[in-house]
Amino acid sequence: MLWEKRVIESPLGSGRGRVLPGFSLDFVTLYTGNLPPGDYAALAVIDYGGVHRAEAKTIFHVEGKEVAERKREIQDVGIAAVNPVFLSVSKEILEGKISPGANRSFTVALYNDSSHTVVARGIAVDPAETESTHFSSFVEVAPEKVEIAPYKTKTVRITVKSPDSVSEGDKYVRVDFLPESVDGKPVPEELRRAFGASTLLVLENVKGVKILKADLTGIEFVLEGPPQKAAFRPRAVVRFRNTGSTHLQPSCTITLVRVQEETPEEGAVAVKPGSSLTLVSKENPDLVLPGGEGMLVLESQNTLEPGKYTLMLVIAHQGKEILRKEETLKLHLGG
Repeated sequence: MLWEKRVIESPLGSGRGRVLPGFSLDFVTLYTGNLPPGDYAALAVIDYGGVHRAEAKTIFHVEGKEVAERKREIQDVGIAAVNPVFLSVSKEILEGKISPGANRSFTVALYNDSSHTVVARGIAVDPAETESTHFSSFVEVAPEKVEIAPYKTKTVRITVKSPDSVSEGDKYVRVDFLPESVDGKPVPEELRRAFGASTLLVLENVKGVKILKADLTGIEFVLEGPPQKAAFRPRAVVRFRNTGSTHLQPSCTITLVRVQEETPEEGAVAVKPGSSLTLVSKENPDLVLPGGEGMLVLESQNTLEPGKYTLMLVIAHQGKEILRKEETLKLHLGG
């Protein structure tokens, strides 16, 4: 009997960008757990906006610390039914303040970076999960539909009409500009987002209290380096959820302090208790909206030995601390 169990589901990454003909793009994910010996299958699914999803599958075998690939399968992606076009906006983020009963307008330039005539429609949607942040029903796009000649620009006005009563917390609206036709030919629904462009409205509510808060959902550690060495470079992946009422632009630091173990592991390197190492997250320009999940990667060029450590983790928003966690943990080679 063949028994299958999903071990982990991990994001490969996301973003808005272009991969030009002849170029490639690498996606990387990290699993730091220990896999029991046996056969495994890894499936990567990439939604690139085409008619079909791109899928790649590899079958591999784990025996101790050895991993051997057995078979690899790649599914060809579909071919677009219309000429590809690319729309871009002059500003991907528009920021402004709102108050009850007042209107606020923005202008954005929509550029057609192709040799084809495009008809695009502007649609306001709520990008955040938290219902209190929703505001798309109070946003108008004019003109709603525009025709843009090849390599030309059209200006669109986005108006926010705040009602007389606005709930507390900041509001977020994403305006998608989706091509409906190219050279008179309709664009399939599944291709419109791939060819379109978006701008995010970050609307600061002048009324009420802003809550900056995050909950930690996971920390993964891996020690990188040749196994014959005694010291390794640590790498950490921190996952969290924004549980506040406003967006976060997070940064993170982790300080590890070596503690004396009652019974040192066999072959352990003698390390003076109290030695420390700090990991700092890479710069993350993305906003984590209320209700959304974020991930930060922390690295250090310095090395440490496997063993027992106290951990102090701090997540901050624009330098202001919003989450602190302390615990004791053991770090091993490979996770």
